[in-house]
Amino acid sequence: MKLYDTLSRKLIDLEKKPGEKIAGYVCGITPYDEPHLGHVRTALVFDLFRRYVKAQGYKPVFVSNFTDVDDKIIERSAELSIHPFALAEIYERLYYKLMDFLNVEPLYAYIRVSQVIPDIIEAIKQLIDKKHAYVTPDGVYFSVSSFPYYGELSARKVEDISLLESRVEPSPFKKDPRDFALWKSRKTNETVWWHSPWGDGRPGWHIECTVISVKFAGFPLDFHGGGSDLIFPHHENEKAQSEALMGQKPFARVWMHTGMLRIGKEEMHKSLGNFIGATEIMAKYDPDVVRYLLLSTYYRDPVTFSEEVYNQAANTVNNLRSYFERLDWVSRDGEARTRVVSLVTSAKETFHSALEDDLNSSAALAEVHKLITQLRVEDLNISEASIVKQFLTHALRTVFGLRLTKDGKVDESLIQDMVELRNDFRKQKKFSEADAIRNMLLRHSIVLEDTKDGTRWIRE
Repeated sequence: MKLYDTLSRKLIDLEKKPGEKIAGYVCGITPYDEPHLGHVRTALVFDLFRRYVKAQGYKPVFVSNFTDVDDKIIERSAELSIHPFALAEIYERLYYKLMDFLNVEPLYAYIRVSQVIPDIIEAIKQLIDKKHAYVTPDGVYFSVSSFPYYGELSARKVEDISLLESRVEPSPFKKDPRDFALWKSRKTNETVWWHSPWGDGRPGWHIECTVISVKFAGFPLDFHGGGSDLIFPHHENEKAQSEALMGQKPFARVWMHTGMLRIGKEEMHKSLGNFIGATEIMAKYDPDVVRYLLLSTYYRDPVTFSEEVYNQAANTVNNLRSYFERLDWVSRDGEARTRVVSLVTSAKETFHSALEDDLNSSAALAEVHKLITQLRVEDLNISEASIVKQFLTHALRTVFGLRLTKDGKVDESLIQDMVELRNDFRKQKKFSEADAIRNMLLRHSIVLEDTKDGTRWIRE
């Protein structure tokens, strides 16, 4: 399997065999507010990646974090007059609920920053001992000048980095404007802090990901993932401190980054009022449609979410559901014909090739649609329908994570179609065929009642 590496700007072969571990780290959320559709996009991409490698026989060890120690959480909790950890837990739970709603499988581990404070302190000690960090009155900073490879991930110029870092993390004690905080000294009235050799305080933003990924996924990582907005400064800083700490390169063999999310024609930002949070997602949208919409675009490209795009995706998903369900209604006996077997085999190979080529979900789904167009359900016998359904179950349910049922129910239009077909059989005195449809519907908890006004159906 080959993946595009942001650092080298080329495809990198993972060089893994089925049965071997694929270990990686995906930057998680800062739970100071509702998780949103941008978080969902990243979560779904790496859920697809994990599902695929697992289905191919690899052992996925995917780790993520919750940044429950952060300036935003401290500020928001003060506004709401609750403890920062209580605020973080509220939104962590909402995140888990959203992931369950969207059928995202759990990762190997989700680790809070607050769970690894002793490990963070030890890592900072080692960076100081190796002359990659220095102590100041307001904390501990990583010395960017001590790491000659700084800037290679984001491909930014020194002057650009200096300007940005001096604005994001201003401090009169920095030796270099590019230096970033590993440990922040405690401020007055802060309720979240720990003892350290450099005084009471808390970790800076970047060091947590180094510690969590190395401790729980290992070094070097097979991949490191996150949104493209994290390339700088977060991933650039994370890469520098990790390789300085471990004394070797690379920290990650592949850096994977997802494209940004657009709401209509604009990128999603709270300041623009186009924020779509977890509560709204779960109240308004079909989880299968959200999954399909966000995964039908190649993960490195920007993806657009709008009512128009959503409705188009909903129509596509409903067609997939209908096709998938209709395969169960096939009743004609017969052996699978060579043409059908050949088309399914070819679709399976192309589907896998697309995902092996930098997780090209768009091309993989295109192959599914191509097969459905080539093979009408009405033309299939039972053996052929079974072969087709086996492939679609693998592709759409196992790999893409679509449940393919709305609220776990059989599509109502499909039920009505089957009722009308049964009535036609009865008019033609084909009672065995009519009974077969009745029994088939009964297996799906659909009971038919023949009345003087026609046939009615109810769910058991």
